[in-house]
Amino acid sequence: MRNYLTLALILGSSAAFAQNTPPVAIPQPPAVVQQAVSETTGAWAQQAIELVVSKGLFIGYPKGKFDWAQAATRQEVAMVFARLLQQYPLDQLKNFLTRDELAVFEKGLQEVKDGLAELRGRLDAQEASLATIQTQLDDVQTTLADLQSQLEALSDLPDRVAALEESQSAQDDMLSDLDGRVGALEESQTAQDGLIADLQSQIEPLADAPDRLTALEESQSAQDDMLSDLDGRVGALEESQTAQDGLIADLQSQIEPLADAPDRLTALEESQAAQDETLTGVDDRLSALENGLADLDARLTTLEEAPGGTGDAGAVGAVGPAGADGADGADGADGADGAVGAVGAVGAVGPAGADGADGADGADGADGADGADGAMGAKGDKGDMGIQGIQGLPGKDFVPPTDPYRAPFFVNLSGYGVGSPSTGIAARVTIGNDALLGNFGVRLTGDFGVSGTTSGTSVVGGVSYRATLGMIDGYGAVGLGQNLTTSSPFGDLIVGVNIRLNDFLGVFAEGRQNFFFNSGLSVSSVAFGVQIRF
Repeated sequence: MRNYLTLALILGSSAAFAQNTPPVAIPQPPAVVQQAVSETTGAWAQQAIELVVSKGLFIGYPKGKFDWAQAATRQEVAMVFARLLQQYPLDQLKNFLTRDELAVFEKGLQEVKDGLAELRGRLDAQEASLATIQTQLDDVQTTLADLQSQLEALSDLPDRVAALEESQSAQDDMLSDLDGRVGALEESQTAQDGLIADLQSQIEPLADAPDRLTALEESQSAQDDMLSDLDGRVGALEESQTAQDGLIADLQSQIEPLADAPDRLTALEESQAAQDETLTGVDDRLSALENGLADLDARLTTLEEAPGGTGDAGAVGAVGPAGADGADGADGADGADGAVGAVGAVGAVGPAGADGADGADGADGADGADGADGAMGAKGDKGDMGIQGIQGLPGKDFVPPTDPYRAPFFVNLSGYGVGSPSTGIAARVTIGNDALLGNFGVRLTGDFGVSGTTSGTSVVGGVSYRATLGMIDGYGAVGLGQNLTTSSPFGDLIVGVNIRLNDFLGVFAEGRQNFFFNSGLSVSSVAFGVQIRF
């Protein structure tokens, strides 16, 4: 009977059975036996197949096929046991088996149960591992979404900084023009000093020149008008300074969210300090001009008070020729612009964004384990020893199943959209080996634009680590790359999952983050594609 038990276990791990045949063992004709033997790929099981088919324990499928290489279901195994027990009922086993043979039979059944329990545990562990991988993928998707929203918030940063730099350039031009106008005013002041000196040389010997003094008084009045006009211009400059303060305040409100532009702001502050020094110099020069005008007023007053007391009347002199009309005074230059106000403090950080939507419900849990077997019945009386059965065929050593084959080299072909909303389409090609040293490997990736606006062409080299569960691979990689279009170096981070459909073909999805060293920007993408292994 030990041989029949071996044959029944072989049937439970090799092929499928007809499911509508009643559990009656009907011996099969030689033609059916020959058909069953012809379908096996090895001679080691030929004698066992001839025995179980000829005895009617295995009758094949309705279309005459046996399919020895296919796995058997529990229903099909039950049909084999039913036919076996129909020929050798359990209540009559004591007539055929010794106590030792019954113990072997019970031990074989217990090993089958233990094997099923171990298989169920491995399936539960695989489901738990898949759930962990799914959670990790959800976390990666959330992180990529946050990085994408931060990138979109900074999309207008270059334009705003460029506008600020243009405004700074305009202020520099204005200061240069102001410096030229102040220089012209100083030249005019020098000319006035020369004219007044010449006037003094003409007036000093002319004690009887009241008309000329009257002309000087009129000139003084004209100078007063000029000073009044200068005062108006200075007021206009102050109003312009107020307008500049408002413009600078508006610029400050625009640069408040630019927390990541410290270098440019530092340069602007240094330029602002230089402008303050320049404006301080202009203010000093205007003060000097005002002092010069005050000195001119004092010298004119001295000229008015110059004649002494009344002396004896002298002889009437000849009438001298009329003096030439004095030259009109030059118009005063416009006043200097006021100093630019200091840059205001950076505003407070804005409120945090709303929480993301809840994730999808998890998959249903696995079915519970089967209940324990009932207690064994009381031992019956020992029966008479039966006749010894024929010796069974020699068995074959058990060969445990091997892991699925996976080739180490691979080529990935994928595509992804650029921007949100998408402004272009790019393609990615990766070649590598993910089993170079255990689960560590190397990979080389190239990206290039297909249509629309993209980041250009880039090349990345890196190292990877892989975790495998059956036909599913989870992997991560880090590397360094160069954007060939913009000549920008960057760091590369990849997280992905690959599902192998067979030994040489699979599908995958991967998230990627690039960190550019020159600009400090980061660019993310999610690609989908196929994998070819060789």
